[in-house]
Amino acid sequence: MEIFSDKRTPPLRRIEKQYLIQLVNKYRQTVENKQINVVSIRQKTEGWELISREFSSMPNVSQRSGNQLRKCWSNMKQRSKKEKIKTWKHARSTRGGGPSSPPDRLQKMDTVFDCDGFGAETISSEESGNFISFYSFTNF
Repeated sequence: MEIFSDKRTPPLRRIEKQYLIQLVNKYRQTVENKQINVVSIRQKTEGWELISREFSSMPNVSQRSGNQLRKCWSNMKQRSKKEKIKTWKHARSTRGGGPSSPPDRLQKMDTVFDCDGFGAETISSEESGNFISFYSFTNF
């Protein structure tokens, strides 16, 4: 068990956020589970501690606890939702006119998390007839 002080740590750098996105994507089934019961809450906590261990073992990153990474992930999702809503509002006010192409940072969090329908776009695959949902979020 690692001991982390209550002292404020510096914010995550861009590379650390990219590592976090990769790790959350790797353990998404556990940490983004929507169920709320004793077993799933314990699994989520263990999942975040596993992410913390893997994150801290990567080169050039600060040591972070599972709770710190969970909070950072939550903040990244909230900022992304706000940015997506802002884009939607702009598109509606201009009747569909908006930024011509999304910034590169939009691509970073695609399909990593489900945000209760915000940002969901459904497309149909012509070959298989399947429907695919994907998410794009910004400002992480």
